[in-house]
Amino acid sequence: MNNLEIKPISDLLKQSFWIPSYQRGYRWTPQEVTDLLDDIHDFQSNSIAEETDFYCLQPLVVKEKINQKIKESVVKSICDISVVENNDFFEEAKKILQTNAKWEVIDGQQRLTTIFLILKYLESDNPYTLEYETRTESCRGVSASDFLSNINTNEYKDHCYDSIDFHHFHEAFKAISTWFEDGNHKNLRTAFHDTLLNKVCFIWYKSEGEDAIKVFTRLNVGKISLTNAELIRALFLNKSNFKDTDKETLLTQQGKIASQWDTIEYTLQNDEFWLFIHPVGYERPTRIDFIFDIIYQQDRLNIGKDKCGNDDDQTFRYFNKYFKSKDKVTELGKVEECWKLTINIFRILKEWYDDVALYHYVGYVLDCRIKNLPELFNDWEESKDRFAFTDHLKAAIKEHLKKCYNSELGLEDTVYETENGFGPKSKCRDILLLHNIQTVIAQNNELKNGGQYSQGVFYKFPFHLYKKESWDIEHIDSSTENPLENAKDQKEWIKYSMIGLPKEEKEKKEILSAAAEFLKKKKNEIRQEDFDNLRTKIMRLLKSDTTWKDPINEKNRIWNYVLLDSSTNRGYGNSIFPAKRRVIIGKDRGVRYQVDPETLEVSPRPDEEKQMSYLLSKGILQEKESAELEELRKKYAAIAFIPPCTKNAFMKYYNTEPNDLLSWGPEDAKAYLDNILVLLNDFLEDDK
Repeated sequence: MNNLEIKPISDLLKQSFWIPSYQRGYRWTPQEVTDLLDDIHDFQSNSIAEETDFYCLQPLVVKEKINQKIKESVVKSICDISVVENNDFFEEAKKILQTNAKWEVIDGQQRLTTIFLILKYLESDNPYTLEYETRTESCRGVSASDFLSNINTNEYKDHCYDSIDFHHFHEAFKAISTWFEDGNHKNLRTAFHDTLLNKVCFIWYKSEGEDAIKVFTRLNVGKISLTNAELIRALFLNKSNFKDTDKETLLTQQGKIASQWDTIEYTLQNDEFWLFIHPVGYERPTRIDFIFDIIYQQDRLNIGKDKCGNDDDQTFRYFNKYFKSKDKVTELGKVEECWKLTINIFRILKEWYDDVALYHYVGYVLDCRIKNLPELFNDWEESKDRFAFTDHLKAAIKEHLKKCYNSELGLEDTVYETENGFGPKSKCRDILLLHNIQTVIAQNNELKNGGQYSQGVFYKFPFHLYKKESWDIEHIDSSTENPLENAKDQKEWIKYSMIGLPKEEKEKKEILSAAAEFLKKKKNEIRQEDFDNLRTKIMRLLKSDTTWKDPINEKNRIWNYVLLDSSTNRGYGNSIFPAKRRVIIGKDRGVRYQVDPETLEVSPRPDEEKQMSYLLSKGILQEKESAELEELRKKYAAIAFIPPCTKNAFMKYYNTEPNDLLSWGPEDAKAYLDNILVLLNDFLEDDK
């Protein structure tokens, strides 16, 4: 049986509390102590002088604790009581038990200790007793109870660093002293003391017949704090903000804010919208916090960011400071001004999302970290219209691209990866991403100019898919000049080359036989000469012995690079062009290709991930098999998104002349480069 009641702090005086070992030590920061003092002071300043008006703290969960010695003492004392003869036995027994009992604190010790420290500052006597099971040992002869009991004196000042608990006690008490010595609080001691004792209450939860550790675990495991958004929502909808309005108007205005709030949150929860402006990895349960963070970071309410702290609640403190500021604006005026600002930020984001150019350029600028959102908001507000803002974005992108290629040579002649090249091929990642984005923009402009679709209908580059993957810069035609001296790499290259071999070729049977023999060899049986000869035969079969004049330099230019997700690249990165082409087409269609280790025959295999999702949806496969499913997902899972320009390159889209689909040569590369230069013309340097 459990008892729940509201207890004022005055009811706790002279009681004894025992903190068990399963709880952590006192860890409140000075900021948290100051927040509690501010809250109580605000309550004291704004509360109505009624008996029923009180400030309620979080629950204090306790269990009555009476040890055997106390029980024996009680029995002895009762035996000597003369009032037994007057039938007052039970009342007297209850009185003695209450006098000698201790309360085991299951939950709430942080606030209980903080209240103790505040009362110690306001009065010299101990308000109640705090004892600690794991801190009964002394530090240089001083126990935790001794330190707390004398914290308002200098007796144990030199011991404040003897233990982590002493340190936090000391820092909290120092914060309390600082708060009361502040000019605005100097004359509050008496009134604050009275409010604390009589108007501040704990939700007193007395646990009976339950194991204390189990209760503690149930209360604390998985505990989720209120988010900044939930706390700020309470500020907006507080009845005191609408005190001069009638009930019907109050409900209408509160309902309007609540409805718009839900619309904003619903929109932000859509990953297609969210990941256009934000990276992956946002852990908060609500996303509207993001807008409030921007308002705080830029001090858009013009109240200063001082005294807001630097923890997770700093944004809430900023808004709380605004709503409690003493100025000529009414409470209702503050709500309207602040909510208008929130709505305006959301509407800007929505306008960017709904515009073809702005969606893609804003998304690109943010993903490449050219600018952050607060900077973009400033640029937007300083631009006379969206066209000027678009020009500003394009200028910033052009400046950024200078870091991605050799502007003196030009993009077409910039060589990566080589000893004397411009740098690693990762440097051209942002160029390739922009090419994909410009391709999508150009496609939308064609549709729009053709008049077939309205301006509001357009295909977006899917940032929400792109950001959920890691990306590599992959050679379209592999650097086959790489000797591949590692036996494992050689076997992988041979195996995956089988995926790209044409179906009808006289020499194929001979190559399959040679490849099978090669794959059966042990590591110490493989000679470099054997691999080189077999690779030469495969390349000849594919008519890919190549016409590159300077393969090392030519194959490390932008015309031989595409974006490829890391999982695919690391599996097929050294493979021949037709093998990569077949795998990429398969990924786009949800089909994977497997090579039989014995026969080396290639066969399509449906995507296991899609299969499992289907079987789960139909109830054929049960979630209880999740361990096995997880292993399959780790083994087979792959994304379905292939960037449009990567797909176009492997589909030989850029070269309109009839050509061999089994190879990627200089003519293909030149056609691909021409497309890049045309679409990126506005972003590349005019002069070499």
